Amino acid sequence: MMIPLPAHGRRASCQALLSALLLLLTSGLQTWAVEPTAAELDRTKAWAAANLLAEGKFPFEFMYDGQGSRGILPAWKSTGATEQDASQLTHYEHVFSDPATGLEMRCSATCYKDYPAIEWVLRFTNRGKQPTPILHNVLPLNMDFANSDGSGVYRLRYSLGSHERTDDFRPFETKVVSPAETLTFAPVGGRSSDGCLPFFNLQTDQGGVCLGVGWTGQWQATFRENDDKKINVRAGMEYTHFKLKPGESVRSPSILLVFWDGHDALRGQNLLRATLREHFSPRPSGKPVEIPISMSAHGTYPFEKTTSNKMVKLIEQIAAKDAGFDTFWIDTGWFQLIDDNWARSVGNFDPDRTRYPEGMKPMSDAAHQHGMKFLLWFEPERVMPDTWMFKTHPDWLIKPPPTIPFELTYQFFDGFHLLDLGNENAIKWLIDKTIAEIRDMGIDVYRQDFNMYPLAYWRFNEPADRLGIREMHYVEGLYRLWDALLAEYPQLLIDNCASGGRRIDFETLRRSVPLFRSDMVFKSPLSNQCQELGLSQWIPYHGVGTVTTDPYVFRSGLGAIFNTAFNIHAPDEAWKQLAAMIKQFRTYRQAYLGDFYPLLPYSLSTKARMAWQFDRSDLGEGLVQAFRREDCDADSVQVKLQGLEPAAHYSLKNLDDPDAAKTLSGSELMETGFRISLPAKPSAAIVLYKKL
Repeated sequence: MMIPLPAHGRRASCQALLSALLLLLTSGLQTWAVEPTAAELDRTKAWAAANLLAEGKFPFEFMYDGQGSRGILPAWKSTGATEQDASQLTHYEHVFSDPATGLEMRCSATCYKDYPAIEWVLRFTNRGKQPTPILHNVLPLNMDFANSDGSGVYRLRYSLGSHERTDDFRPFETKVVSPAETLTFAPVGGRSSDGCLPFFNLQTDQGGVCLGVGWTGQWQATFRENDDKKINVRAGMEYTHFKLKPGESVRSPSILLVFWDGHDALRGQNLLRATLREHFSPRPSGKPVEIPISMSAHGTYPFEKTTSNKMVKLIEQIAAKDAGFDTFWIDTGWFQLIDDNWARSVGNFDPDRTRYPEGMKPMSDAAHQHGMKFLLWFEPERVMPDTWMFKTHPDWLIKPPPTIPFELTYQFFDGFHLLDLGNENAIKWLIDKTIAEIRDMGIDVYRQDFNMYPLAYWRFNEPADRLGIREMHYVEGLYRLWDALLAEYPQLLIDNCASGGRRIDFETLRRSVPLFRSDMVFKSPLSNQCQELGLSQWIPYHGVGTVTTDPYVFRSGLGAIFNTAFNIHAPDEAWKQLAAMIKQFRTYRQAYLGDFYPLLPYSLSTKARMAWQFDRSDLGEGLVQAFRREDCDADSVQVKLQGLEPAAHYSLKNLDDPDAAKTLSGSELMETGFRISLPAKPSAAIVLYKKL
């Protein structure tokens, strides 16, 4: 069964199972703060030893020259697993070589010591002098999971991705019910989190495993119960059928597993969040990432109307407001324009010398002078007609294919071209160009957007014996670009934007952060609430922000990441309110990186309430957010917290009534809870707690 996204013709996968099988993720289970247990860590080591280090049994599979890898690998030359040990991880390499054809298959795996997590990736290289036979159906993950009691009852949790919809990142839960069904998930059109998020939580009777697919392209994951009541899980690229040329090398998607014990699925997802925070998040100059509090120029000036003088003056005005911003943000439209239209002009890589006679450096200099970093937008992969790249290097471009799906035909008729990052000359030029731009423009945060669907471009006119090759080289080119930027500028932060949050997978997360998780931004407090509840169940760093000081709207946009596009000409009183809110936000923003617990069910209804908790057990503190929507009649909500120490005592402070602080025990907060007043329609409350 493919899981389709409504209103789109191709199988996009992540919205509707049979309605009777859909259960919204809810709370209700009490749990201790999430720390890996010795048993979970030992289970991970044992799994690695049995499935990645032992000869003859592996979690991956592929077809080679018509034969399955599990049948032919024992006959290939093998180095055995070599080990490199580090403080927090152990890295393994297992290399197999086919003496007949020269194909080398390398499995690189990393087992983390501080979390019950393991990841691996496959690389195929033709060491021979002739093209290889066909590699087909390459699956870096193909294995069975089982219940200890032999039953066939499994639960699967997953979420929508981003698609500029009110329900972006909506969470779902379903039973895997029948060997006759296969649950199949894949993104829309080639961007890894467009329509479906590449993270899953498979629950068995004694715990479960969280699964991540690391591939910034068209991945696919399937779940199917076998006749023996085990559940088979497969993940990899959606289609692979290719031969390799002499000397050619390609990689597979990477796989991440995080094991968890017990009966609370949120434990597994919080272990995944923690693993991603510690091992799959940027570390500029080797330090934990400091997420900017950004001020965009575009609450004051449209994209195409920015100029050097306006931007320098705006930076000075923002600094004078002293509202607490540490990053100044210029989005698209700073380059040479065609027909005064930024979208028509993508493919021009240099500043508009009429509006920016000295380039972009005056803006970064002004920002740095006033204690702010400088963020600038780029979209190097999309190339429009009559732009510099279109006219100068047509040989580096993939033309819009006539086979593009009907709902995406605007890309064909508007002339969207794709810069082929798998073209060696193109990617070398782009790396050198971007390195120079970051240096010459004084960029601190490099924002890379991608406003097109690349899948049809990758697949058009691919030879029958090279299916998937263009996508593999392209995705690896993207990683080469970002890795080169981070190697050249260790302090650089990359903002991963692709029409808003459509390239979220653990390979991009380890290199970047999604400062804008959805293009459904600033449009709906309800949508912002639902996005926060949905995406926080999987990843730690994400957010959106606000454009108003209205408390309900402002608090609906809060998260680990906060941006705004406030108008510099707003009244002074509004700026004072904004400054006070940001100052207050800085005192509790660290809580958003902790464990996450939904306290009320996900809902799209304007009659509903929403509430959640972020807990920092390492700091002994956390926060609760609660919302009453515009048509909700209930003027308060009772919430039971999770993850606390039962014997400890906690002080609670409602930010709207700080003098009415109270103290309760952890057991009281988890068993009985406390009531939060929400007197207005709509209203939002934030309650901070701290262990005494």
